[in-house]
Amino acid sequence: MASEPVVIAHRGASGERPEHTVAAYERAVQQGAQFIEQDLVPTKDGHLVVRHENELSDTTDIADRAAFATYKRTKVVDGKTVTGWFVEDLTLEQMKTLRCKERLEPLRPLSAKYNGQYEVLTFAEVLRFARILSTRYRRPVGVYPELKHPTYFRSIGLATEEMLLKTLQADGVNLRESRKNRPIFIQCFEWEPLRILRKQTALPLVFLAGRTGVPADGPSRNDNRTYPGNIENWVRALANARKKPDTSLYPYVSDGDPNVVTVPHNREKFVMQGRLNGVRLAVLPAPAKPKPVAKQAKPIVAKR
Repeated sequence: MASEPVVIAHRGASGERPEHTVAAYERAVQQGAQFIEQDLVPTKDGHLVVRHENELSDTTDIADRAAFATYKRTKVVDGKTVTGWFVEDLTLEQMKTLRCKERLEPLRPLSAKYNGQYEVLTFAEVLRFARILSTRYRRPVGVYPELKHPTYFRSIGLATEEMLLKTLQADGVNLRESRKNRPIFIQCFEWEPLRILRKQTALPLVFLAGRTGVPADGPSRNDNRTYPGNIENWVRALANARKKPDTSLYPYVSDGDPNVVTVPHNREKFVMQGRLNGVRLAVLPAPAKPKPVAKQAKPIVAKR
């Protein structure tokens, strides 16, 4: 087993500051996190912003803004009917007028004290802020973005996979390198978006999976197989999307029992870990070193 865990701040120090704000991210780094995690959703004009979901009333003050009263909608997102205000109906300029608030106020009263103080961040801003934090705290601070509902967004003309790659490139990330870049992992609960990404980047990918159910993009692929039982097949197929064996694909099981998932393509084993005060813990592969390596268990955390 790896000697030390890697600490990934899930949406920042979300127990103490509103999720996905500069304060939540910096507080997490102060507490020792090596990665800050982002949930990515697109604006109407094609900018990725960091919000827990595309419906905004739980994480911003949009419901209290008279200017947005007429934007309230009812939509079906990944098979679920949702009523509220949606990021894909707003431009970035409109998003920047909103202020963040705590999503789970009764559970996180300390965080709720900071409601209304922070604006919504773009992913590009988070990448720049991660560099600032790396300089400020004199150690690398990685990013761990998750594409939320990418198949739904693609169906309405917002291809978040391409937006993500363009944003990374604009920030100087070499998409063809997996080890020489700043620490970056890309994650998603859906298979097809990861396949699209795998053909365009060598950056490490994380396939998220729930305890039960079918990935949201399953019906569009005529694939009704459920997870976690089919993780091996999906990850193997993703690995085969490249010309050479791929060792940068990691399954990551959400809300499950701590079962071991064996992935034959790279003969690694992954088990789940827990969460501590809103910060999730994971042991992730370190860069290869010229020494004999035995099989190692890789703890991957539960997501929610």
